Amino acid sequence: MDDSPSLRRLRETLGPPPDVEARIRARVQRRIVGPSLLTEARKALTPASHTQERVWQRIGRAIALPATTLFDRLRTWLNPEASVQAILKQRIFLKLQPITSPPLVRASFKWVAAFALVALFVRVSPLLFIAPRSVAESPIILLPTQGDVSMLIGGLWQPLKNEVTLTSSVLLQTAEGEATILLHDDGVVRLGPHTTVALHDVSDRPALPEHDPTLTLHTGSIWVQGLLPVTLQGLSVGTPQGKVIVHEGSVAIDQTDAVSVRVFDRHAEVERTESDLALVAGERVELSHDAAVLVKKITAQQYEEGWVTQNLKRDAVHRREIAQLQQERRAASAGILPTSRLYPVKRAAEAVDVLLTFGEEAKAQKRLEQAETRFNEAAALLAEGSPDVTASLDEYRETLLAVSTGSGQGSLVDYLVQQKLTEATADVSASLPDDESYPLKKAVLETSAALSGSALSLEGVLVFDSLAAFSRAVEEGDFASANATFQQLSPRLSSLDQDPGLTPAMRKEVRASLTTIATAIGAHEGEEAALDFLKDAVAEYVTPAAVSQSVTLTEEQIAQIVAGIEHRIFLYKQPRSRWNQLQHELRQLRGHDYQGPILRRLFHALPENGLAKYVRTEIQKVRGEKEGEL
Repeated sequence: MDDSPSLRRLRETLGPPPDVEARIRARVQRRIVGPSLLTEARKALTPASHTQERVWQRIGRAIALPATTLFDRLRTWLNPEASVQAILKQRIFLKLQPITSPPLVRASFKWVAAFALVALFVRVSPLLFIAPRSVAESPIILLPTQGDVSMLIGGLWQPLKNEVTLTSSVLLQTAEGEATILLHDDGVVRLGPHTTVALHDVSDRPALPEHDPTLTLHTGSIWVQGLLPVTLQGLSVGTPQGKVIVHEGSVAIDQTDAVSVRVFDRHAEVERTESDLALVAGERVELSHDAAVLVKKITAQQYEEGWVTQNLKRDAVHRREIAQLQQERRAASAGILPTSRLYPVKRAAEAVDVLLTFGEEAKAQKRLEQAETRFNEAAALLAEGSPDVTASLDEYRETLLAVSTGSGQGSLVDYLVQQKLTEATADVSASLPDDESYPLKKAVLETSAALSGSALSLEGVLVFDSLAAFSRAVEEGDFASANATFQQLSPRLSSLDQDPGLTPAMRKEVRASLTTIATAIGAHEGEEAALDFLKDAVAEYVTPAAVSQSVTLTEEQIAQIVAGIEHRIFLYKQPRSRWNQLQHELRQLRGHDYQGPILRRLFHALPENGLAKYVRTEIQKVRGEKEGEL
């Protein structure tokens, strides 16, 4: 197809000149019709045959092994010449020759080496012989005993049917039911029906409480049994009228319009803004904003209440169970016992452990730990019925006293000794003389009393423990054991007022405990000879004079009580209101040790033709009751 004129002009403009284009066309044509580029390349890269032969010869010479291979060279190195071998043998022989030393040096070296091996073995694996240190832990357990019991969780009251372990603060409530809170080994709190309490502190003594008070009683009734010695911080119950502190003993606390505190065993303290109040067994008090604080006697009828008798029996059982549990925990940590053939190995391991401990304070701590091991061994031996308990307890006392001697009050070693004794005291506090584990408690008490600067009254603690065992035997109806305990206790009771180991407050508490025990004995009916003997024997120590000394008031204090009553009566303007307040005050005075003196002084303080006549009537009533008792 012919080109158009315009295309020809464009080709002429853009294309090469005609002569150049012709030359290009000729070259292209020759290339197309001539040999291909691959054929030319193959010819260029393929050398001639003689050239190939020369190349292969060079490659063969390059990769051919030399006459002496690598293995031949190694063989030559490992098999030196005879002269070289002789030199090497001589040098090696000199190295293997033993070093001669005197016999004494050789023997010392053997003993040092053996000692080093034993020491290394003991340091690496001491648990083979030395029992691991254990921390006695017991949880706080809530036991719904009967009826409806609920706990506030997430703002909602959740019913409880099974026991619950408490690890933090909680609000508890009973409807028609009852519940029990086990506070580690420190005590127990029992909730009556329609009771609301807030548990704040979950720490275990002897550790310092994280919160104070331990719990708060908002409404209802609780029973508190404490198992803590006075050297530790006791259980505390917060109320709107003050805080009630319980160490050892049984206390009933009721919160309604007023706060009622009744002590059925040992003692309790009431801390108020105005003043503190100490109560002993058999005493009660009602606290309110508009009434005088009057300490009264617990009547025999109150001891016979179902709530009281039931809880006193539970307290005796609970204390025995806690004492057994504490002994079992100690025995489980004893490790190898003196009755075992491996016991000498254990003692040797302990000696090496102390020897390889550097620093006086570190050594003292090791020795205190070993004293605790002797204590645990004694607990295990008691459980087995072994007669070798005395040696372990003697070594326990001697070690603690030896470590404490020369340490100086306020030093770290002195603090460590006191800490060990405090922990041991808390861990054996529930034990009584009729328990299997009581030798452990006695050893701790004797050691504590023997330390310089100790304020512990050993005689007082032993007397109160005997009284507690006596009371428990009476509550359980075991009059044979009660009689035996009383026989051991009676020499101390005969010289009670002259006993230098007892303070006046302790003597007051002893008499109060005997009074409550006498009440418990009177509640039992039977014709057993032991029962009749106990009634007569205890009555000798429960005299009216002794009972009347439970509350001591001066004339000034009596005048202050009367002034307070008069002030509260005349706060009202209406005669009827004044009469109502007087009747309330008279009811509060019933059973008080100083009821007669207070009434006589009140009679003279009130108008003769007005309210005084009602006071005179009350005086005549009290006089008639006294004459009827005689």
